[in-house]
Amino acid sequence: MFGQIIFFWIFKNLLWDSTFAIVIFITVLKTLINGINGGEDSNHQKCKKIKVDKNWLFVDFNYHALHHMFPDRYFGSLVKLYDYVAGTAICLRQKKVGIIGPCSDIESLILRKLSVTERLSSDVVIVNTEGNNEDLAFLKGIDVLILNETEKAKEYIECFLRQNSERLYPPDIWHFQDINKKNITVAQREDCVYRRILIDKNSIEYVDRFVFLLQRDFRILPMISITSYIAHMLG
Repeated sequence: MFGQIIFFWIFKNLLWDSTFAIVIFITVLKTLINGINGGEDSNHQKCKKIKVDKNWLFVDFNYHALHHMFPDRYFGSLVKLYDYVAGTAICLRQKKVGIIGPCSDIESLILRKLSVTERLSSDVVIVNTEGNNEDLAFLKGIDVLILNETEKAKEYIECFLRQNSERLYPPDIWHFQDINKKNITVAQREDCVYRRILIDKNSIEYVDRFVFLLQRDFRILPMISITSYIAHMLG
């Protein structure tokens, strides 16, 4: 509050006197209301777990809570415009990755790229899909789960989330889907950030685009040409 008052006092000559007084009044009133509410406001509320922020533009307390956990990310206070411009709408620093099934060439290239640009952990757990669900116990503590198109995608996701049900904030699930095959799509939910990654035989050309969109928290990431994406959406 005091910082805001000092700022407006320095630049008060740029404002009308009445406008300056109104701004100071609103600032003081807002601070008093926050104090009466125990420090809670639209960005600061008590919660046991952080849920997925589903609003693409405005910031809620779930999104802002991530800024307190990762101070160099999630800067938006009212809207997410700065994070979209700067690419700070996601934090992958030292996050651990789990892959169900073999790691494809495109996935391997993405992980190497993110280990440089976002300091993603090189500690990758690969689970054999030929085994049973007991193998998924190795995914406990994983931050990012990578899935390929599979009929058991929903089953794997449920098992993974049960293994990590005590997390303070939601894990990421990256579901790679070949647009030329029939795929199972999972609905967005509050306990994980589900991302659809659309690929085809030329996806290796679009790794930089994938990183750009991921840094801006896109939930659908097309690693395909624009014409292929439009045809896929219309189809």
